Amino acid sequence: MQVGPNDQLMAKIAERVSDKRLLKLIRAFLRAGVMEGGLVSPVDEGTPQGGPFTPRTQKITSVLTGC
Repeated sequence: MQVGPNDQLMAKIAERVSDKRLLKLIRAFLRAGVMEGGLVSPVDEGTPQGGPFTPRTQKITSVLTGC
């Protein structure tokens, strides 16, 4: 099984968050598609931009990548 960027991000978040319901909500947010022209397209990697989790996911991702 290939580990994607969102899996790494979720593993890092799970180190600090123990509430399974919150982890499930965050994963659903990360899996949300992109709406273009009224159609939702699935997204395999990356995080939604401009959402409420964006500042946190950017900070965690920068730690994971060493930037």
